Amino acid sequence: LPRDRGLDLSRLALLLNLIGQRAAAREYAAAAITAEPQNPVVRVGAAALALAQKDYPRAVTEANAALKIRPGDPAALDVLARTLAAAGNPDAAWRVASDLKSRAGDADMNVLFLHARLANAARAFGDEQDSLERLVQLATTRGLPAVDFRIYLGQCYARQGLARPALEQFEAAARDPHLTAPQKRDIATAIATIRARAGNLGD
Repeated sequence: LPRDRGLDLSRLALLLNLIGQRAAAREYAAAAITAEPQNPVVRVGAAALALAQKDYPRAVTEANAALKIRPGDPAALDVLARTLAAAGNPDAAWRVASDLKSRAGDADMNVLFLHARLANAARAFGDEQDSLERLVQLATTRGLPAVDFRIYLGQCYARQGLARPALEQFEAAARDPHLTAPQKRDIATAIATIRARAGNLGD
């Protein structure tokens, strides 16, 4: 077989799925695995395809196959975490996302946001808070928009009963000049609600 035949077939499978050729995509993914069964990238591609087609058992199987070949593979952990979340297993998804975060470090914003989102679904609000705080810091340092992260962080603080830091995040978000009208209304409502519930903001 030509070198990288499996990778080429895997890429074609994902492309075919994007244009609606679902059955053909599965055939190409199977051919990719036959061509390069020990290539973790091919296995991750098969997992991503299965996730896109909502075949969650297959996605888990292929992601785990990739991890067996290359333990700790970030792409495999990513697709496994998203698959578990989509399949309705938030606690397991959060644990995988936590593993991914520990391996990726604290500078990968995509990993941090995935971890924050899955921690929220698992009601692990302390972990969600840690990732969102880091996202706000990174966005600010890198000159990127931070308003969405601030809103999520404010909501996270509020869920934990931390009125003052929640209010600080919402007020900082409210100063963003690029807010949409719905965002402005939502932030104003959140600020009013926190003030009404928190009284003197003693916490």
